Amino acid sequence: MKNFWLSNYKSIAVRGLGAAVVGGLMVFIPDVTLESFVMVVGGLVIAVGAFALFQASQSEISKERRMFRNAEGIFNLILGAILLFFPNLFINIFVVVVGIFFLLLGILQLSGALGFKIPLRLAWFYYASSGLLLISGIILLTNPFESAVTILRFLGIILMIYGISESIMAYRIKKVGQYDKSGNLTDEISF
Repeated sequence: MKNFWLSNYKSIAVRGLGAAVVGGLMVFIPDVTLESFVMVVGGLVIAVGAFALFQASQSEISKERRMFRNAEGIFNLILGAILLFFPNLFINIFVVVVGIFFLLLGILQLSGALGFKIPLRLAWFYYASSGLLLISGIILLTNPFESAVTILRFLGIILMIYGISESIMAYRIKKVGQYDKSGNLTDEISF
């Protein structure tokens, strides 16, 4: 069976290079990367809102659908403007919400473990994961922007590792495989 994911060394190399570059940006200039990402999402949300308003202006749709599309369009325009012009506000709100979620999960898990009358075999693991959730929630809530940057850097490192591995794979496929002029494998190779 042909592996289409690994069938063209050129596309693997481009995928790897792109992932490594984006990962590097996330690691080495995370504030700019994070803000830029939120601003791009804001621009996309504005485009979706404008399209919804355009659809609402079409005469072929019902009155109820037109009202819904107008409301959707206005909401998306407002949300997109907030994301585009105040990216740090959105980042902080998102991290605070995740921090609160982690705190609640930790509290619920810990209260469940403490309320259990029968000794559990892996109770220490349950307590440790509860503690980890509580600590994570507190860290996220005490400094949300720095926490977001740390998370982004971690994801950037993972993306860089993925990109480097894809680049190595592209090199190996080019070296050992038989391929046509466009870079597609003409036979199966084993690793």
